[in-house]
Amino acid sequence: MLQLYPNEIPSLLNPIFEIMLVSICTAATTTAPSSSTPINLRIIVSYLTIFARLLFQTPNAFRNLLTNACAKCHQTVDQLWSLLVNEWLDKFDEIGGGANGPWIKKSWVMALCVPLSSGDSIALSHFGEIIDLCVQALSDDTTSLATFVPSPNKGNCNNTTSSTFNAAMKSQTTRNHGNGVPRMSLEATTRQNQRSNDPVYCRPLKVTVQKAMQSCQSSIGQTFNQLVASSDSAVMGQLQSLLQ
Repeated sequence: MLQLYPNEIPSLLNPIFEIMLVSICTAATTTAPSSSTPINLRIIVSYLTIFARLLFQTPNAFRNLLTNACAKCHQTVDQLWSLLVNEWLDKFDEIGGGANGPWIKKSWVMALCVPLSSGDSIALSHFGEIIDLCVQALSDDTTSLATFVPSPNKGNCNNTTSSTFNAAMKSQTTRNHGNGVPRMSLEATTRQNQRSNDPVYCRPLKVTVQKAMQSCQSSIGQTFNQLVASSDSAVMGQLQSLLQ
């Protein structure tokens, strides 16, 4: 639903989002064993993935959510924001592989590029860690193996998606018995429409990271050069190579 209606859904699901934020905060701040059932790590990763999408699709809705949820989480807005950034960094290796793994990693990195672009102080305090995740995601990026071309007048995606999706689209077409012209099934058409407007599928990760670095440099000026100089030179070299 968030993928299909990024502008309409956040306000409708805010009560649920707030419960999810409380769960993330509870899991992140609870260190001693508790008699209550611990929150499954996979659930936390799924929550973080939803918030990553919310951040890069509708940053204003994300900020409003943090403002409204901070009291329930017993955090200030800055504390809650810092906690989420830490959770994305800390749980990145828990995403796992499989068909969805590269896409989830891409969405997390895209989310972290949003505050990096604006020179957010909390994001900048984790500059080196964010760069490291960018390198990891770009090095293992399998989300641009094939070109995704939407139907005419169907969305504005002109970039890339996975070859498995294109294969699935072909396998789900049906034949019009009247004229022999291949016709896409309703399910395949719906899936195509979803992805043709989805930034995770439409925006190459490389371009997203490039623009984030450029915007960050423009936002903070000389401080950007200082951050780069204080970061791991090998990692920065890898990033530069991957972005070429």
